[in-house]
Amino acid sequence: MARSTDRSIQNISRAIKECEEQKLVECITPEKHTWKKYMLTDQGHHVLRELEKHKMI
Repeated sequence: MARSTDRSIQNISRAIKECEEQKLVECITPEKHTWKKYMLTDQGHHVLRELEKHKMI
C-alpha cells in the first residue's frame, strides 16, 4: 500500500491504526507482527459508500 500510494510505511501504519480506532477496519491476522491483513468493517463499508455517493473518491 505504501509503495502504490507513494507514502511512507509509517504514514500508512498510522492511518490504518486511526481507521482501526474508528472501527472502520479490523485486523484479521492479529497474531502476526508484520504484514498484517485488514478488512473493512460494516461501518467502513458504509463510509466508503457515502464517499463514493458524494464523488469524493
